Amino acid sequence: EENWRAGVEKVLPEISGKLELDARMAGKPVTLSAKADRVDVLADGAARIFDYKTGTLPSADPEAAGYDAQLDLEAAMLLHGAFRGQPAVREVADALYVRVNGGWPPGETRSLTRKTTGFPERAELALDRLSGLLKDYGREDQPYLPVGHGPGTDRPSDYEHLSRWREWIFHLVAEEER
Repeated sequence: EENWRAGVEKVLPEISGKLELDARMAGKPVTLSAKADRVDVLADGAARIFDYKTGTLPSADPEAAGYDAQLDLEAAMLLHGAFRGQPAVREVADALYVRVNGGWPPGETRSLTRKTTGFPERAELALDRLSGLLKDYGREDQPYLPVGHGPGTDRPSDYEHLSRWREWIFHLVAEEER
């Protein structure tokens, strides 16, 4: 915490924001909303964003299992000036997950920017991917897949029991075999 406070102009805890996306659903604009756990605005006009986690820290790699786009999207919102009372920042200097569960080591962190070149591009890419996904789902012919595809999707989901895909998958296979 002491190191984080160096060069900080202001600390914004639990700051809310909204950003209208380049996507429409049922003819209406889509708004991305978020509440950042903490944003530090630095004296040089850049910002640092934090997300506090009590469980396992998400992966910093967008292509890895366990990746969560939350911080990338919040960083894009910061760059666009989407947080209430905070103008657009010139740069997101760091985006960090911080574990706060009372365990050891205390305050374990995972930085999204330390191993990444072009973090602003990464944040914008996350925003573009979200807009693209929403545009796809805005089409009537686009299916909503009940299970994920790609790395890490073989893990059971907390919501899988709500999907009835196991019931109808056998009917689809039988139809294809006919």
